[in-house]
Amino acid sequence: MRSVEFGNFLKLHRKRLNLSQQELANRWECSHSTIVRLESGKQYPSRRLFMKLCQEFEYLGLLYEEVRFENVHSLKDARKRLLIAIKNRRSEELDRALEQFHAYMKDDNVERDQQEIVDNQQYYELGHLISVKKNGLSAEEFLAQLIHVFEIRRPLPPVEDLSVLKLSQIEYQLLFEMGEAYSLMGDTDSAEAIYKALLANRIDSRCSFVKEKYMEMSFIMAKLSIVKKDYETANKCLTYVFNEFLTASDTRLLYNSFFLQEEICGMAGDVIGTQVLRNFIQATQELMNHMLGKYRLDQ
Repeated sequence: MRSVEFGNFLKLHRKRLNLSQQELANRWECSHSTIVRLESGKQYPSRRLFMKLCQEFEYLGLLYEEVRFENVHSLKDARKRLLIAIKNRRSEELDRALEQFHAYMKDDNVERDQQEIVDNQQYYELGHLISVKKNGLSAEEFLAQLIHVFEIRRPLPPVEDLSVLKLSQIEYQLLFEMGEAYSLMGDTDSAEAIYKALLANRIDSRCSFVKEKYMEMSFIMAKLSIVKKDYETANKCLTYVFNEFLTASDTRLLYNSFFLQEEICGMAGDVIGTQVLRNFIQATQELMNHMLGKYRLDQ
């Protein structure tokens, strides 16, 4: 990325926060002239300043993947891989991501401030906790450890405050895991309270991480609502999931691929495969017609 492009990006970010150049300089503990030079594209930010910007993005949920500098790319990449591994829950993938992240944490050639050290510790400890959970950790023990990891940064806030707090991605993930732990313990009310608070959180909705979490939580909320026989809420949650899936995924390409596969099976003399695909396509057509009417999905 050229320095002038980064300058425009920084300027946009500052205006979204309703800050003057001097106010941003005060916030970042640098001179006003530094902000001027950065926004005009006359210089790149130091690593210290760039990490401050990245930390703000973590809290605001803004996308910053397009802002690439060699000396910070490893941090973003390592965190992203670790969060994906935590979500996927595959042992080999998680162990590999933890090993890579641990190597980054131990790199003595990288200068870090205290906030970054705390952030990294939360990422690593959550990944390690997910890794050892499969060894028989009870839901109660898992919840206690999640709270401990969360409180590395700050005390766990009351659930009613979660909707208005600025949460980093790792805090968001920790709270999501807490909701799952409560659900496994049979405390559906506490689980539902956490999920509702996270869904109401005012983090930037453009963030792909949060969009994925909205989908997951809406699905979980639908299951919890069915258990409580609250079918109206379950329908609302599923309507959101279905609409988001159809919007985000190229379902037509997948659907048309089934027609091609049916044709291939027919040409290969695979009678069973042809019939299975034909039945599936017919059932899918009937299902979509039902869903469009039932959930008023966007066509």
